[in-house]
Amino acid sequence: MRTNQKPKSLIIGMDIGSTGTRWCLSDIDTQILAEGTSTELRGPWAEALQALQGIKALITSISPAPLLALVIGITGSDSKHAAELAHALSAQFDLALDRIEIMSDIELACLAHFEPGEGYLIYAGTGSIAGFWDSSLSFHRCGGRGPVIDDAGGGHWIARQALQHIWRSEESKPGSLQNMPLARRLCEAMQAFDWPSQRAWINQADRGKFGELALAVASEVDEDSEAILRAAGQALARLANTMVDNFGQRPLGLAGGAFSLHPLIKQSLVHSLTSPLPITSARMPAAQAACVFAQRQLTKQTPNAERRLFSRIALAGAAASLSACGSTPTIIDARSYRSIGFESRALFLIIHYTQLNLERSIEVLTRGQVSSHYLLSDESPPRIYRLVDENLRAFHAGVSYWAGHGNLNSASIGIEIVHPGVVEQADGSQSFVPYPESQIDALIPLVRDIMKRHQIRPDRVLGHSDIAPQRKIDPGPLFPWKRLAQEGLIRWPDEAMVAERLPGFEAHLPSLGWFQGQLSRLGYQVEQDGQSTEATRRVVAAFQMRYRPSRYDGKPDAHTAALLAVLNQDK
Repeated sequence: MRTNQKPKSLIIGMDIGSTGTRWCLSDIDTQILAEGTSTELRGPWAEALQALQGIKALITSISPAPLLALVIGITGSDSKHAAELAHALSAQFDLALDRIEIMSDIELACLAHFEPGEGYLIYAGTGSIAGFWDSSLSFHRCGGRGPVIDDAGGGHWIARQALQHIWRSEESKPGSLQNMPLARRLCEAMQAFDWPSQRAWINQADRGKFGELALAVASEVDEDSEAILRAAGQALARLANTMVDNFGQRPLGLAGGAFSLHPLIKQSLVHSLTSPLPITSARMPAAQAACVFAQRQLTKQTPNAERRLFSRIALAGAAASLSACGSTPTIIDARSYRSIGFESRALFLIIHYTQLNLERSIEVLTRGQVSSHYLLSDESPPRIYRLVDENLRAFHAGVSYWAGHGNLNSASIGIEIVHPGVVEQADGSQSFVPYPESQIDALIPLVRDIMKRHQIRPDRVLGHSDIAPQRKIDPGPLFPWKRLAQEGLIRWPDEAMVAERLPGFEAHLPSLGWFQGQLSRLGYQVEQDGQSTEATRRVVAAFQMRYRPSRYDGKPDAHTAALLAVLNQDK
């Protein structure tokens, strides 16, 4: 244990693992006052609850200062157990529930590696999972579904692949087991040299013990084990690539014992990434990261930190209190007073096409993780389906940006239009399909109604290609944006002013940096380096599809410059 000076108010961070706990004590300025380990305090939940009193006594002996907040990352966290542990912590430390945060070990590990919104963590221990805190403090995960579903790339998966390989080889060619170095190492690790004894060992071994067989796989690299270790790296790269597809390119952190098995796993992962990503190390120990998280949550709210710190446990605690036998529920009066200081959470309206028929569109938007608030059908007459309540977040925008706002799923209403997008012609070329007038006639009143109810500004009615030009082209160049402008729903450049500005830009075309600056001012996310890149070309093309659909090659020409100048002049 290491100690420092006498503190002000205290923050405790804990990283509770299956074999023990690292804890950190800091003041409100995140000055570390003490840190240490406890083998008594560990997961699962029952053992963790039993050891709380000992931790409290230890910390009280270090400082009598008041405790301000407590953040814990623990293996196997879920909402039921988190609420149970939070109540025990509240009682032991005399701390309000809204000053306690319980999160999973992977959530805390991500905070140890990155600031929220900064990067992805791939954790490969016995299992495998990818995690990401976005800038709005929403946590996103990929993998971590357990050995029955996946956990590919982790120690348990490596061991399972190895056993599967040696026994399939034996079945294909009887007697081959005796000549396989990999089989010899696995048999020695289990001290089981035939199938009946191995089956007994497997049935008795817990998940962690089974995963330890990965050590035998990696202890010597032969042809068989090399293939398995490389496959593990490829499986872990899938987690990283999925995060990049969903949230864009960011640095990557690697953690967990699987990466220490053999360098081949990391090498294979890096080689299998769809785009190169910087690989970084943890910024700080997880327990210290818990203290930093608490301090930032406290200080960003009010100077004296009187408001609620954490919502998840506070809400769980409220629910538990209301359901307790014999308790008197607090009455919430929602009628006597109303504040005038509020606005709708919906700041944007995003228009998409599905590129699917109606049946498949409904299936995709109702049975998976992709969703939208509304679906406009191609029936005759068109029908509008509401799939997600407007007060809830639908998952339609993906990685997105407009005018300083990211993660637009959280601040937008999405409309999907059943439409094929592009079709292949007889000569093999592709062309966009016009929108039926009946669909647009049905769309316009819906857009107008949503804008009126949520006070959405005309410059925030956008296409998917506007907010994600590197990934998306919908609703495409044949979507009638000008018709929406004529209905007063969106901004449109004055054609007379464009014609007036055009000769000047034809005589002297601005630099690419000027175009990038104008596009950024309008709201697009675009590089500001003056360099001709594919990324910039896509942004220019997205702008042209909306305002000059007759040609959308992404080339920064005089007409595009005039359109940009007039639009930004009117802002």
